Amino acid sequence: MHARTQIRNDIVGCLSTSLPEGVGVIASRRLPLTPQDLPRVLVYTDHEQSEIYNESPRVTKNTLDLTIEILVSDSEATERKLDDLCFATESALSAMILENTCISKIVLKSTTIDSSTQTENLLGIAKMVFEVIYLTEYSNDYLHLVDFESPQMEIH
Repeated sequence: MHARTQIRNDIVGCLSTSLPEGVGVIASRRLPLTPQDLPRVLVYTDHEQSEIYNESPRVTKNTLDLTIEILVSDSEATERKLDDLCFATESALSAMILENTCISKIVLKSTTIDSSTQTENLLGIAKMVFEVIYLTEYSNDYLHLVDFESPQMEIH
């Protein structure tokens, strides 16, 4: 499993147990949603930079932009709901025990709050971008073939 996949899974696991009951968390960029699905948290990765950390054995230091997108039904309480879920997300990730993950460091870079009218239902959206740093050590092992035909998407 690639480290990005493991990081997304670790973040989804952390948020699934930390956010209020009824908030669905999924490692996916896009997902068809109905009003009954909200509130929903999407966890995905956007951009990654790598640099050589060590030549022998070969290790790279990777800096990953991890996005956590929070979606709620638009109402008079949208701003409060988004702020509450952003705070809960920040709190959960700052308390996350990194020793059990491949993550060396995780820091909030930015938060954008907006609304969307692209669907028939109005949505309140908070987009939080975290900088995640992790190391990758390369070996001579070859990757095993992966079944790309069956997506493994779980909603927690």
